[in-house]
This record gives sequence, C-alpha cells and structure tokens, in this order.
Amino acid sequence: TGQLALRLPAGWSASPASHSFTFARAGERRAFTFAIAATAAAGRDYTVEAVATTGGQQFVEGCVSSRLVEPVKCVS
Repeated sequence: TGQLALRLPAGWSASPASHSFTFARAGERRAFTFAIAATAAAGRDYTVEAVATTGGQQFVEGCVSSRLVEPVKCVS
C-alpha cells in the first residue's frame, strides 16, 4: 500500500495530486494517469519524476521531456 505522486518543475501542477496503490505480490505493475498543467515551455528539457512512497520509503523514477504537447511516458 502506498501513494504515487509527481515531482514537477516549479510552477507546474498535477491532477490528481496523487494516486493510492496496493500490490498483492512483487513484480506487479500498474499504470496511473496524471494531467499536468505546465507553464510555457522555454525550448528546453524538463524533468518529471514519479515518486512512490510505501513503508516509509520513497522510490523515484524520472524522465525528461521537451515535447510538452504529447503525453509524458516514464517507463522502467
């Protein structure tokens, strides 16, 4: 059981702010969707990180996107 949230550049926001999750066994995967409201892109790359918090620990997976008109997909 845990929470998944996004760590975004300053001034950006995500909706929902987080998702709750529960996995029954190791290795399970699940997809979550966030709508990101971004400030105007300045023609550079931006880092978006998914932060899963469970059992008092944080697990971070990041990706970089400069194509803000397309969905950002972070896959590990």
